[in-house]
Amino acid sequence: MSTTQQSKITKTITDAAVITGLVAGIGWVGRKVLREDFTKDPSANAMNYAKMTAAVAGAVALKGYLEDQKILPM
Repeated sequence: MSTTQQSKITKTITDAAVITGLVAGIGWVGRKVLREDFTKDPSANAMNYAKMTAAVAGAVALKGYLEDQKILPM
């Protein structure tokens, strides 16, 4: 495996870990502030799916913002 492939795999794993952490954080804040669980099983009903989709979309947007502000490395 070349160094380029290793760096791409490392970046993918790092990005996935950051997004997972941000989704968990958004779910925790949503539960505390709005008294709604944003990370319930999305297959249970459409509302849980919508909340989970919103949490993931928010995490992706937040990750992009944090990278733009040089808070997270690219």
